Amino acid sequence: MFKRVYKQQLSLLVLGSVMCGQTAIADNAWHWGVTPYLWATDVDLDIQVNDQSVGGSASFSDLVDKLDVAVPVHVEGHSQGPWGVFGDLNYISLSDSTTTPAGVQTGTETDITIIEVGGVYTAKEGIDVLFGVRSLGLDNEVTVTPPGAVLSLDPSLTDALLGVRFSGGLSDRWDYVFRADVSGGDSEGTWNVSALAGWHFGAKGNKRLLFGYRRMEIETEPEGRSNAEIELTMSGPIVGVEFGF
Repeated sequence: MFKRVYKQQLSLLVLGSVMCGQTAIADNAWHWGVTPYLWATDVDLDIQVNDQSVGGSASFSDLVDKLDVAVPVHVEGHSQGPWGVFGDLNYISLSDSTTTPAGVQTGTETDITIIEVGGVYTAKEGIDVLFGVRSLGLDNEVTVTPPGAVLSLDPSLTDALLGVRFSGGLSDRWDYVFRADVSGGDSEGTWNVSALAGWHFGAKGNKRLLFGYRRMEIETEPEGRSNAEIELTMSGPIVGVEFGF
């Protein structure tokens, strides 16, 4: 079910980006930036099911061998006035398998999806208020062979998001960006912080290398027949390149 919802949301994000691009071409008053990025995150996942705890921690170096697909990208546009819009997609697909000495094979497939869509209001130079919606998805499936049992957990959560972002110049080519936000709704609460430095380059100075650190913590309420509670922490260095037009 979640994969169907994910595809619908991804289609809406792509459609919105295309429409925004067409608007940017038609109206030169808007400035847009597209930022593919890499979040070298460690993952700490704790699942409480009927008073039993499962899950564990994995560093980014451990996750690289298990990584199937990663799609992280941020899109943002600003008018000449105080208003802007943004969209962010971070999709990670992982898989792993182990075999015990007794011949029992365990296969695990995990998809983590974070989608953000919202608006930006510049309260004053260097201070932006962020608002919108954050969609969180965790699709976790464990297969044990024999006997061929399949255990799955796939919560899909939608939260209202509110945050603030501070930015400023350090020199002609260097600047900084600090963001903090919270969201709540279907989840019990999510908070996210990042601190980045930026270096402008290119003939027109419309490209920017961004690097720094990001941390996000997600907690869900008990859901479904299993009465499962999930705590997910993602943290680590982040690097990306912004292309402005």
